[in-house]
Amino acid sequence: MNFTSNQKVFINSLLDQLNFNQILKSNTDKFMMEYFNQLLKSYKKFKDLANCEYLMILYNNVERVIPKNAILSIIYKDNGEFFEAESFSIFDYLKLEIMIKKNELYDIIETNSIYISASDIANFTYCPVSFAISRSIKYKTLASAKIGLELHETSFINSMIFNKSKKEQVNSIEKIYYDESFKTLSDILKNCDILYSGHSPNDKVKYFKSSRGNFIGQPDFILRDRTTNKIFVIEEKYHYIPKQFINYRNTEYYGDVHKKNRNEREKQIGYDNHINQLLSYVYGIADYEIDYGILIYWKYEIEENKRNITKCSFKIFYKNEEHQINLNKIYLKIKSFLRNKNLEFDINIRNPKKCASCINNILCGHKTGNFNDISLPYNSKYLKVNKGSFLESFEKDEKNYIEKLFEYTIPEA
Repeated sequence: MNFTSNQKVFINSLLDQLNFNQILKSNTDKFMMEYFNQLLKSYKKFKDLANCEYLMILYNNVERVIPKNAILSIIYKDNGEFFEAESFSIFDYLKLEIMIKKNELYDIIETNSIYISASDIANFTYCPVSFAISRSIKYKTLASAKIGLELHETSFINSMIFNKSKKEQVNSIEKIYYDESFKTLSDILKNCDILYSGHSPNDKVKYFKSSRGNFIGQPDFILRDRTTNKIFVIEEKYHYIPKQFINYRNTEYYGDVHKKNRNEREKQIGYDNHINQLLSYVYGIADYEIDYGILIYWKYEIEENKRNITKCSFKIFYKNEEHQINLNKIYLKIKSFLRNKNLEFDINIRNPKKCASCINNILCGHKTGNFNDISLPYNSKYLKVNKGSFLESFEKDEKNYIEKLFEYTIPEA
């Protein structure tokens, strides 16, 4: 993305308020430049964080509803439940982060839980900072997380186990019926019984504990293979892929796009945080003698605002000494962190792509590289922002801010 000189000045002003080194200059540090480049690719997935609740005000002696904590450069639409952000730019994302941190719009999570959950293990594996934030504060739930919850409710596992014919299956599963990986997975599951489903309202047990009682977990499924009598767990994840590129024009551009899309659609996935989450069930659940786990990625496309799962990939993880040692190390690190409330942080472990895509990105202060420790709960010192000109004129004059809000951000129906 090319920026004008004025835009570069504005971006640097916003980043300065967020305690970043200024970018788009010759002396920019390598991490900062790469992080910003990655953020340019990922910021749109945070758009729903800009949605606003209703706020009733008295304006010119008339009661009016406005978006609470609105960003003036964003266009909002009243969708009947809240004000939805229709426009969202990289500038808006940075301004939103400043506003959240400056005005402390996040909620404090009060917990003294001694348990370490499978989700904790996944979060800590991804990033210790993300783990600390998840245990301490929250803002809003990302749409991507909501999508995962919605798709979980329509899991294919029941249909695959009960071996329904193609005609009996819902339309969404018909689109994946000829996927080779799906066929292989179906062959594995067709001789299985469901011992537990985390999505079934009939299962009274929602969380399993370890034999010592300090680990809790809720797998998606626990199954028994009738052929081998082996018991295993399933963890399902959902991964967006681009639609299949169908174009018969033999151009160089088409070839590049087709290759990129094909690689993304066929890519075998297996993220460490998801693997460790699965393994925590394999080793941590005491109610069953778990033999192995299967990590499944359901790949979905978006068409006309509908999410259709069209492909899948999976991998089986058996118990072995390496897995157990690695998982135990992570567990002990988390246990020590919970006990000592402090952990050393090496800024060199920061990964620009992971930081830019992290669900806790907007609440994170460690991505700046300014801190070498992490506290639990996540300390407010990490969230301080520098003074800047952003919205200062409107904050000093509330009437001016409201007038601008009606003029620019809330179009007439």
